[in-house]
Amino acid sequence: MQDLDQQEKARRSREFRVMLTSALLRPTGGLILAVTVLIAAFVNVWFIPVGLAFYALTVYFSVSDPKFSRNAVNDALYPEKEVDIGRLRGSFRAIMQQALDQKARIKQAVGSTGSDTIRASLTQATSGVDDLTDMVYQICYKAQALEQYLSTVNLGQVQSEVSTIQAQVARTSDDYQKQQYTAALSSKQEQLTNLQQVNEALQRWQAQLTNALSGLDTIYSQVLRIKSADVMNMTTATDELSQGLNTQVTQLRNIANAYDAVLSGKML
Repeated sequence: MQDLDQQEKARRSREFRVMLTSALLRPTGGLILAVTVLIAAFVNVWFIPVGLAFYALTVYFSVSDPKFSRNAVNDALYPEKEVDIGRLRGSFRAIMQQALDQKARIKQAVGSTGSDTIRASLTQATSGVDDLTDMVYQICYKAQALEQYLSTVNLGQVQSEVSTIQAQVARTSDDYQKQQYTAALSSKQEQLTNLQQVNEALQRWQAQLTNALSGLDTIYSQVLRIKSADVMNMTTATDELSQGLNTQVTQLRNIANAYDAVLSGKML
């Protein structure tokens, strides 16, 4: 319980520093200071205390403004990752939209938690949701490129061509012709292998996307369960939630990166 209180105090202190810094650097305050300096220089130096008082009031009202404070804290500490869903089409766009909807639902559930302590713990435990949806976007974008590439080739035709050339190699007794057919067969077999690897990558990515969406549903249900949990029994639950999120992000990142080296140059 003490650790949770300390975490909450540290979070509030960090957020207050962000709000105060944003308020101090607000353009309105800068304008007041500039006008104060000009009037003091050309009219009366005694205007400086008046200008500083106006500046202090501007900072105070800025910090007291819930909307300004919330936007300042979110921009500095909890920035939203940019996802250009317009770059996706068809099923991949639908998957990404579903992931974004699930993320919004999770964040709304966390934000509406009544207890400040539980809300702070849930905010920290679910911080990986942004990384998870970001990885979903990356995989959707890569999978879409693979799907578009595969739509331009006929895997069955390539397999048929391999079989035809193999038969030609077996039939010919001329050494020169056999050499040429063998070289052609090697090239065609490499093309077939590349296509099979691309197809395998696409299938694995699609499976991972399905798993990620299911994982987001699970996270949402865990958040709802933790919201109604006893504070004393909350640490283990939030730790499990955070660990589960990190595992999913790691799995998605690994599957996304594992095929980058394999597919490098294969779609050129």
